[in-house]
Amino acid sequence: MIMGVSHQHSGHQRQMKAYNRSWKAVLVTLSILIVASPVMPAEPLQATVEFSRDLPPLGDEYKEGEQFKIDAAKNDSKVQKWRRVPKWMAGIWHTERTIRKVMGIPVSYQTRANFISGYQSDAKGHIWHPINSKVTRVDANLYYEYQIPQGDQVFTVDKSSSTRFTRSTRVRVAKKSGRILLSFQQEDIAVTQPVDEGNCEVNARCCVFDKKGKKIIEQDIVVYQQKIEEFKPIDEFAGENFGKGLADYLIAEGKPDLVPQTLPEPGKLTDLQLEILTQEEKNSALMETIKSVH
Repeated sequence: MIMGVSHQHSGHQRQMKAYNRSWKAVLVTLSILIVASPVMPAEPLQATVEFSRDLPPLGDEYKEGEQFKIDAAKNDSKVQKWRRVPKWMAGIWHTERTIRKVMGIPVSYQTRANFISGYQSDAKGHIWHPINSKVTRVDANLYYEYQIPQGDQVFTVDKSSSTRFTRSTRVRVAKKSGRILLSFQQEDIAVTQPVDEGNCEVNARCCVFDKKGKKIIEQDIVVYQQKIEEFKPIDEFAGENFGKGLADYLIAEGKPDLVPQTLPEPGKLTDLQLEILTQEEKNSALMETIKSVH
């Protein structure tokens, strides 16, 4: 899927070196602006969760300039736990841009992605989403950012908001060369709230750590999400039976009254569901040169 760098002639090599130098300059400049930007207090987001002081370092396989390889391999991740999704948040959502304040000035940048919120409903109509280790790929115009979950997620849900804590490894990869431009780790505490019908606003406090696991900066961002497809159950995909998975989880959690009396026959996926799930499966293929971070 990601092409390597061509070495057909020296002119092309010089062109690629200039391209890499330009990218490094842009990233350094952006990092300086981020560090200099004021961070507003976000006490409501940190009421129950605190950011780490430091994290384990990333391996050399995440080094800038290395070829980022996502090879076709078996994905052994299995659904073990599920989380509740408020009905207003169930469906397929699109995010186009993120807003961050740099030196007090709102700066908008592309973070294009579609994602599914909610796979199954229980006997009382509550909607649930599997907690798994799927890798997200965000299209940031000139590069892709791969967001690799590290497995720690805390969720709280009520009628008017959804709060989420996540920790992930972020790898930014040049679209043309497939080489790593930047890698870091990030913890996010995000509160999602409905704005109006079919639109949500996410206010997040992000804590960024460098490759060595040292904290760099905390910053606030705002993401606007638009619903592009209503909720439809996802019963089965890639050999995983999600109806049975939710039933097993609810029984294990002592909530047998929420298990539907009969599991429906697997329904057909919508075109958009199939597109997103297939891309997630490609993103989440085990990476031969990328080691898990514990």
